[in-house]
Amino acid sequence: MCLAALVLPGCASSSSGGGAEGCSPARPHVSADVLRPGDLVTVSVSAVACRPTLTDGGRVTLDWRDGAGGSTRIGTTTAHPSGAFDQEVRLPRSSAIGGGEITISGVEAPCADTGSCAAYGAFVTVVDPEPDFAADDRANHVAADIADRMQAAIEHRASFFEISIVPDGLEVVLHTSRFDRERAAAERAFEAARAVVPAADRAIADGAHLHVLLVQHDRAALERLTTRIAHDGAWQRRNRIQLSQWGPDSATDSVRIAVVHYSDAAAIRLLERYGDAISVSTLNAPLGSPS
Repeated sequence: MCLAALVLPGCASSSSGGGAEGCSPARPHVSADVLRPGDLVTVSVSAVACRPTLTDGGRVTLDWRDGAGGSTRIGTTTAHPSGAFDQEVRLPRSSAIGGGEITISGVEAPCADTGSCAAYGAFVTVVDPEPDFAADDRANHVAADIADRMQAAIEHRASFFEISIVPDGLEVVLHTSRFDRERAAAERAFEAARAVVPAADRAIADGAHLHVLLVQHDRAALERLTTRIAHDGAWQRRNRIQLSQWGPDSATDSVRIAVVHYSDAAAIRLLERYGDAISVSTLNAPLGSPS
């Protein structure tokens, strides 16, 4: 029996290497068959009751062959006499998009009576890598365009807090007691903004994801508190607390405060003064300005 893969003519069956003649190894399994260049994937072969032929004393090598004809060694391991092994390998980052095969050498797959046999391995499909919208210039430009259109569509809503670019797309922060309704509005704005992206960038835009987060404090309330803190210098000086930076922060759902010289006592006094809508960084920070 041959395992389906690349067909190589003239491959003959052999019982060299101590294996049982005609003993087929188990079909290789991959942990994922749709991958991106540079992805990790585990190649596994289960044990069989007979002893397949190990042509290199149990040493197994794994090579990557992509659709462009390139071949790259991506791993080596030692197989059990039953033919079993598990090995994690990484696809080359230069892998061509399309079909490719992880081929396995060192384990013989017996051939059919016709005199031809198949290369032993597993097929996978390589797809375009997902862009990093926060770091890749072109993807970041596309994300910024979508974000600008989204903000224009939803910033008038009382629920809107902020929108930001994250590695896999956009993150919208909302303050609302009607989260499902407001999330749906944000999702509609996101889809509408993606739909008008220029055709040349459509594939990038289609890869963007939207994350919608809910916070307890609305932006207007945090901005009022930020202003109050800015005008409260006399109290801060009397209590020998020197602020470095402060301002609304969606990640902590608070006005985030950094002090020049942190102490637990200073943090307690600030919380007593301004309430639980602030959070105080425990790191000392150089003198700055409101964020």
